[in-house]
Amino acid sequence: MDIFNEVFGMVILLINMSGVVSILSAFNTLLVSAETTRLTTEVIVDCLFEAFICLVWNCFILSASGLLKEETREIVKLCCKLQHLMPPLSQERKELLNIAHQVKRKSPTISAAGFFDVDFYLILAVFTFVGTYVVVLIQFTHMDF
Repeated sequence: MDIFNEVFGMVILLINMSGVVSILSAFNTLLVSAETTRLTTEVIVDCLFEAFICLVWNCFILSASGLLKEETREIVKLCCKLQHLMPPLSQERKELLNIAHQVKRKSPTISAAGFFDVDFYLILAVFTFVGTYVVVLIQFTHMDF
């Protein structure tokens, strides 16, 4: 998994960051258009569609790496179940136990260039970040200086 993270880690990081920036840009355009009274149905649909597409794209990447962790857990469960079907002290039972320990110890994780792990929890972090940005942006657009 280290080779995968070295090769694709920066790409995953850039895809994630560009998706978040596109979402923030869409909401920024939406709020600035509302302030300058140039808000049309076309602008609303365009901004919401861009934010939705970027969010869906990020969710696909994040769910794929999250499913990798899920499958790792399933492999460990399967090895443990198969181990109980083998005769005691058999070589197959020892090998299945060894595989379960190895998979659990070296559980594959996909990281974005080592900055953060890419999994289901990152979806929540993206929603939180975008929500916070939108709230702050709304507060600043309605301030009188």
